[in-house]
Amino acid sequence: MNYVRSLRANYNNSIAKELSQLIATHAEKHKNVLDVGCGTGDITTPLAEALPASAVTGCDLSEKAITDAKLGSFTVKNVSYGIENISKLPEDWTKKYDVVLMFDVLHDLQHPEAAIKQVLKVLAADGIVIIVDPKVSSDPLKNVGNIQAAQALTLSSWWCIPSSSCDHGSGLGVGWGWENKEEFLTKAGLVIKSRVCIINSDYNYAYVCKRKLGSYGSRAVHGSGAVDRSRAERKEPIH
Repeated sequence: MNYVRSLRANYNNSIAKELSQLIATHAEKHKNVLDVGCGTGDITTPLAEALPASAVTGCDLSEKAITDAKLGSFTVKNVSYGIENISKLPEDWTKKYDVVLMFDVLHDLQHPEAAIKQVLKVLAADGIVIIVDPKVSSDPLKNVGNIQAAQALTLSSWWCIPSSSCDHGSGLGVGWGWENKEEFLTKAGLVIKSRVCIINSDYNYAYVCKRKLGSYGSRAVHGSGAVDRSRAERKEPIH
């Protein structure tokens, strides 16, 4: 068990380190960083350690997850945790955060449009949003032969789709796919500046986004891809 925990900790630390590098590269400043849907802080706490000059906040709807996150981070002074609903973040957070992270969260949400609207509310005018989600195509045929996609889609049918279907929810899950996701993000008021694979893995895409001018509260729709994928696959910035 300790060996498994050690492997997972090393994996999370590697992800956090790469996320900190993305933040340093793309954010004009990162004094205040928010991780929404942080769970037990497996990424949030090592991210705070990788960003010692930043104040990192993690929030989640689960009281148990936040309790565990606090217990696992008591030696890290620049991270704090609280219970919050991503569909209604505190008003005193308005334009507070230079960086907002959504790690493996977006496809699980019942109401992603409302969540992105709240993210835009708390995002500083010149801030960035980093969204990490599974690298699975919206076209099932394009996932044939992709072991990572098969694993993600299987787990999604047990967990992601049921949880995102609650409260008359969207029921998206992993099968929503990156093409539809990019269309959604664009229509929701974000500009995708870059898309990269985290730690050179084929499992996740990390999107670095900025606010689209005049986009607050824009209506989001589902659809096909909305970025230059030929450039994205080469890990070049998307303008």
